[in-house]
Amino acid sequence: MKSKSSGNIKEILTQLIKNQYLEEKLDSIEVLDQINLILGKNLSKYIKNKYFVNGVIYIDLSSSVLRNELIYKKDKLISDINNHMSRKIVTDIILK
Repeated sequence: MKSKSSGNIKEILTQLIKNQYLEEKLDSIEVLDQINLILGKNLSKYIKNKYFVNGVIYIDLSSSVLRNELIYKKDKLISDINNHMSRKIVTDIILK
């Protein structure tokens, strides 16, 4: 017998994620994965540490030359990530 409150799996998972406050963590993981995809393997090896907090991506780089190049492309990176996420989630990128 079916229960009256049954729904499709997508609706149930979406509700579970929102109820458990997991959406923020999942977005953080996806944003950081996008940084690796955008930069590629060769440039990603210069990233020492990265994290995402309150709409800001913090990236520690081991190369000052790469940091200067990424400063010029910061707006493009933010735009690319937000386009992939289909909403404005990233507001700034801090390069250290």
